[in-house]
Amino acid sequence: MYVAQWPNKIEGWLNVEVDPRNIVMRFYMLLGSLASSDVSSLTDGSVYKHIISDYVCSYKSVTIENKKGWCELSTDKTNIIVQRSFGVVPNSSKMTISSKNIVKLENVLKAQGMFDVAFLFANEKVEASTKAITSATPTNGLLRLVTATHGLVVNDLVKVAGNSVTAYNGYWKVITVVNSTTVDVDCTVSSTVGTGGTVNQISMTYCGERTVRGLIAGDTIRYTNSLGNTEDVVTKYIDADNDVIGNDLITSTAMTVANQTKVELVQQTATLVSTDFFSFSNVSLKRGADVTTALTAAPIDFEQIVLTFDKNVEEIIQNKKNIATPTGLDVKVEIDKAYEDNVDRDAQRRVSSNAYVLQFDMAKIVSATDTLNQTYRMQIIFPEVVSETYVITDKSSEVIKAKLTGIAKYSFSNSYSTQVVVINDQAWTQYTG
Repeated sequence: MYVAQWPNKIEGWLNVEVDPRNIVMRFYMLLGSLASSDVSSLTDGSVYKHIISDYVCSYKSVTIENKKGWCELSTDKTNIIVQRSFGVVPNSSKMTISSKNIVKLENVLKAQGMFDVAFLFANEKVEASTKAITSATPTNGLLRLVTATHGLVVNDLVKVAGNSVTAYNGYWKVITVVNSTTVDVDCTVSSTVGTGGTVNQISMTYCGERTVRGLIAGDTIRYTNSLGNTEDVVTKYIDADNDVIGNDLITSTAMTVANQTKVELVQQTATLVSTDFFSFSNVSLKRGADVTTALTAAPIDFEQIVLTFDKNVEEIIQNKKNIATPTGLDVKVEIDKAYEDNVDRDAQRRVSSNAYVLQFDMAKIVSATDTLNQTYRMQIIFPEVVSETYVITDKSSEVIKAKLTGIAKYSFSNSYSTQVVVINDQAWTQYTG
């Protein structure tokens, strides 16, 4: 992935393999609606069918981490930089399919922001006197702390230490002030009642030179001081609006000195990894007056097909934040093919519309337990493609070569302009979190 960053503007491109596992997320981001079901013969979760359709009023954003560097041999991986682009949406995608079954997918992306690096300006500072905790009780999705008179207000950052439930120890934000001795904080890590320990109001800040927007609680971040010493800690609290990070105490004495200590992300372990090298063994194009006819039609020859999806993303700068908003989905279908007779040629030149189905097949069975012997496959369905241009590019006494450029229109009878159907071995939770 290539990402370029300017003030309040982040965009880049990403080329990917058309993998039947990962392609679901690519089209889900692009089209916006996903419905998945277990279609294995034993309904044992070994084969899934994913239907992705265009949904104009919705789009999905993702977070993409990009590792860069020249050497991973050092113990502390200080040569590696991890950049996290967040709020990433596809501005456009282009799929090219040749008659040799070579499939390429190019994505142009835009993001709301990117975390690259921050610099520690001040370490933990106690803002109020220590208060003993009488009880720590999970309440309505929050953690209720009962103390002596606390003086806290909503959005204060607090540190809990020494509680009997270890998971409660850390940094939390005050969500509700119940009364002068009771507050609710945003801790949901346990359902056990805790006792003992202390609570302090604290503040931790970073210099305004770089923002911490894009980090989330649970991230592992690396501190590097001016001497080159490093230490990895897990974040427990993020306040991106005020560039605040709360985490476990830094154990290294050198790290606690706030002298422009560098803060970077540590690379995560990928959750969706293909152990196989996928390549679709056959790509076929079908055409018909409607989807039903096209699905059962005989394949037609083609030289090249280019599909272009444009989300028409507009960027709005608001309160120093970049907001990406799609204005609609435009789909262009370009088909280069040779026509051996007038019937084939005229079918392509229909003034009304044709339905087209692109089918990608693999000679690989998804699951050995599936008695239906279903293979990895994908269909891209356009119920109404209206001709925009028709250009004859070459002719001889026997063959006419031409390029059709069409626009995929919304079909009211099918309730979509584009639909992608994928059969693979991944449950829907891999794509929805």
